[in-house]
Amino acid sequence: MSGELTVKRSGGWRKAAALTITAAVILLIMLPMARMLSTQLQSGLMTQFGIAILVPVLIWLLYPQMMKLLPGDKGNSETLRWTIRDGVLILGETAIPQKSIKMVYCWEKDGDWTVNIETTGKNQLLRSVEGDARSVRQLYALVDALGFRSQWREI
Repeated sequence: MSGELTVKRSGGWRKAAALTITAAVILLIMLPMARMLSTQLQSGLMTQFGIAILVPVLIWLLYPQMMKLLPGDKGNSETLRWTIRDGVLILGETAIPQKSIKMVYCWEKDGDWTVNIETTGKNQLLRSVEGDARSVRQLYALVDALGFRSQWREI
């Protein structure tokens, strides 16, 4: 059996870069603010409370904006070929012996599906492309070919 998957890229370097930039910006904002709070209030406890409230709010506000600023968001999908031959799943460049597959977990959120192929080694996480019905059908075909059709539950 064989097929093709159109899946969402993980974008790991973008997330790490966005988090690093967000941390640097927050540090630049919070250092002068911490100095001002400590001189104005003369109480270390109030300064700590102010920082403890402001930092998560700033992360929540700035992180999505930093993700938008970084390049690489346009082509957020990739095509992988998969083949099951002689008890081995070949997924793109990765070979996974079927004996090492413990379970395949599938879940849906807002119409997009995620498939986690749990193995004795490194798990494979595959996400459908947002709003692409063909990508969902391709993921289902892989899950079915692996023999885990019962894990695909329509919600």
